[in-house]
Amino acid sequence: MKSSRLIHFLNAFTEKDSKDFGKFLRSPYFSDGRKYSSLYAEIVKYGPDYQDVSLSKETLYKAIFPSKRYNVHTINTLITGLTGMAKKFTAISSLTDDKNRISIEHLKWSRERNLIKYSNQKVQQMINKFSNTALNDDDYLSLFELHDLLALGLGDDKEKNKRMLINYSKTASAVESFCTIKIMKAMTEARMMNSSMGEDLSWLEERYKFLANEDLLPEDPKIKLLYYLYSLFAGYDQRSEGYYAKIIKLENEFDKYLSFDDKVFVYWQMEQYCLNYDVFNLTAKYSNEKWRCTKEMLGAMVNTKDVISDIGYRNCIRRAVARKEFDFALYIMDSLYDRIDAHKEDTYNYCRAYYHLYVKEFELSFQYLNKLHHSFFRSQFIVKELLAMLYFETGKFEEIYYIIDSYKHLYKQNRKLKYADVETKLFIDCIKSLTIFRTEKSPKALEEIQFLLGKEFTPYKNWFEDRLAEMQRNKY
Repeated sequence: MKSSRLIHFLNAFTEKDSKDFGKFLRSPYFSDGRKYSSLYAEIVKYGPDYQDVSLSKETLYKAIFPSKRYNVHTINTLITGLTGMAKKFTAISSLTDDKNRISIEHLKWSRERNLIKYSNQKVQQMINKFSNTALNDDDYLSLFELHDLLALGLGDDKEKNKRMLINYSKTASAVESFCTIKIMKAMTEARMMNSSMGEDLSWLEERYKFLANEDLLPEDPKIKLLYYLYSLFAGYDQRSEGYYAKIIKLENEFDKYLSFDDKVFVYWQMEQYCLNYDVFNLTAKYSNEKWRCTKEMLGAMVNTKDVISDIGYRNCIRRAVARKEFDFALYIMDSLYDRIDAHKEDTYNYCRAYYHLYVKEFELSFQYLNKLHHSFFRSQFIVKELLAMLYFETGKFEEIYYIIDSYKHLYKQNRKLKYADVETKLFIDCIKSLTIFRTEKSPKALEEIQFLLGKEFTPYKNWFEDRLAEMQRNKY
C-alpha cells in the first residue's frame, strides 16, 4: 500500500493540496468523487509521510466498512478510483493556476460559438499584456495561439487578408522563438553536464547552426542571453570569462525580459559555471560570485512552482548559515519548505537544528534534532555530527567521546557513498582534536586541528574555525 501510485501522489501534496483535494472529492460537480471521500478521509490520517506500518488495505477497509467482511476487490476498486480522482485534481489544479491557459481556452470556445467581436477584442488585450511583461517559455506558445485566433476568419477583402498575413507571420515568429529558446536551454544543460564527461557535441552544433553563429539568432534579448550562457561552457578560460562579463552587463535588464522561471535557470547555469571554473582552474576566484548566484536563484525560485531536492535544500541552508546570513537562511527554509521533493519533515528539522546551533540557541537545536525520523541516507551521520557539536558548545565533553565511538561503528557499517567516508573520517578527527585541545590544552591537538582545517573538504569548517578562534582568544 505504501508503495502504491496513490500514496506517491498524496506524498507529493502540500498541506493546501491535501485540504483542497478533500473539497474536490466532496464537490457536487464530481458525483464520482463523493464515493471516495471516506477512503481519502482515512488515508489522509497517515499523512504527510504515509509511512505508518499500520497503513494497509485491510485497515482502511475495516475503517470504512466496520461491519462488513474484508473484500479485496472492493478496496482495490476504491483505491483505483481515488487514484484517478487524484490525477484529475492535479490536472484541474494546474489549469486553474494557469490564468493565461484558462483565458485562451475560453476565447477558443467564444470563437467556436461565433462570438467573434468579443473574442477578437479579448485576444488583442491579451497580446498587449504580453508585450509589456517578461515572457515565460510557454507564453510564446500562447502568443502563437492568440495570433492564430486573430487570423482565423479573416480573408474576405484585401485589408483583412493583410491583417491575416501579419498575424500568421507573428504565429511563425512566436513558434520560432519558443523552439529556439527550448533548444538553447537544452543544449546549455547538455554542454554544462558534458564539462566533466568530454563527449563530442559538434554534431549538435552542425544540426543547429545558430549555436555556432550569434548572427543567425532571432532578435530577442532572452535568446541573446541564452547564447552567452551556452557559450560559457565551451571552456573555462578567458574567452568564457568574456561571455560571463557580457551576462553581468545584461543583468540590470533581467527584470524586463526574464520571468522568475527564467531567472532560476539563468542563475543556476551561472552558479554552475562559477563552480566549474574554480574546479578546473584550481582557484577560488568565483567563490563569492557563486554564492551570489545561488541567492539570486533561490530568491527567484520562491516565486515559481519549482521543487528543490532535499540535498539541494540542506546544502543551500548550510551555506547560508555558514556565511552567517541567518535571516536569508530562515526566509528560504520557510519559503521553500513545501517544495522539498523528498523527506520533507526530516530535511526541514535538520536545517532548523543546524541553524539554531550556529545562532547558539542550543536547546532549540536539541528539540529539532529529536524530531528527526532518519528517513534519508546519512541522517544518522549528520544527527551525530550536530549532537557532537552541541555537546561541545554546552561543555558536555564526555558525551562527545561516546558519540565518536558510536559514530565509528556506524561509519564502518555504512559505506554506501564514497564522499561520506571522507567526510565522516574528517569530522571524527576534527571534533576529537578540538575536544582534546579544549580539555587538555594539548599543543599536538592544536597542530592536528589546524592541519585538518587546511583540507579542502573539511565538513563544518566555519564552525570549527570559529570555535578554535574563540578558544585561542580566551587562552583555553
